[in-house]
Amino acid sequence: MVALNDTTSPDPSGVERIREEAAQHFIATVNRRPSRAEQRALDAWLAADPRHAEAFAAVKLLWEGAGALPEAKERAAQAPKTLSRRDLGKAALLMAAGGAAAWVLSDHPFADHRTGAGERQSFTAPDGSLIELAPRTRLSLAFNATERSVVLHEGELFVRVAAEARPFTVRAGEGTTTALGTAFAVAYREGETRVTVTEHATRVSLAGASSLVSAGSQLHYATVIGPVEPFDADVELGWRDGRLVFVDEPLGDVVKALNIWRQGRIVVMDADLARRPITLVVNVERSPSIVSQLERALPVRVVQFTPLLILLMAQK
Repeated sequence: MVALNDTTSPDPSGVERIREEAAQHFIATVNRRPSRAEQRALDAWLAADPRHAEAFAAVKLLWEGAGALPEAKERAAQAPKTLSRRDLGKAALLMAAGGAAAWVLSDHPFADHRTGAGERQSFTAPDGSLIELAPRTRLSLAFNATERSVVLHEGELFVRVAAEARPFTVRAGEGTTTALGTAFAVAYREGETRVTVTEHATRVSLAGASSLVSAGSQLHYATVIGPVEPFDADVELGWRDGRLVFVDEPLGDVVKALNIWRQGRIVVMDADLARRPITLVVNVERSPSIVSQLERALPVRVVQFTPLLILLMAQK
């Protein structure tokens, strides 16, 4: 997983960068007239790429919609005095950048199968293969007389491949995983792919290179194929049983994973806090208890600004 506050994460499509830039430009215009320099910078940025205007509009729409909620106004009025307006603005924009803008830029509306926040799905493919989807997953099927192909646009799947002559492949990012009579998982988020094999083997191919991944092993790839390594099934595949396991993971990584499994967004407000290691086992069927578990595991202060926005701050 990639840290919440890590700005060096792989982002080949530029989506994360666009979200961050949209939030930065928008915060300069919230409830005040931007300076001439700010306006010129915004105009130039909007004109540079059609996706910029879409992301900016998404941030603005979410901000205005959240501000109109009576409960949001009440929460804002009751917010602790130590929580500055800039903090709240930063948190709301982070939520917007990861929420509405993500929908505009990468929701893949024509995907054959999709899951929402906290939603899992299982189905049988036309060839009899069993496929399980983790939350916030989008995939398309392309089966024909000669091949069985799955395109993982975003998210995570586990597949138990039906035995037959046609090859079975999963494309994620720029790479392809080919089943060699197997059961395996593929996770693809923010430009990085993880392939985890539980039975038999797969072959991962990327940019002219390939690597064999046998049962009990996994690898990661983004622009190059990483080394084959052993994995802990409870940690990597616990989601199939409704359980998330984190062992000495930075809080920022943990929060990023938890946000996939719940409505709204948890935001870590401090970079040092985001780097703090945490060990945690979460039952995803009990989503309301997740924040309480974080509060018990680390010295953090929890501020619930709206039902969809929870801030984690270091205790003074």
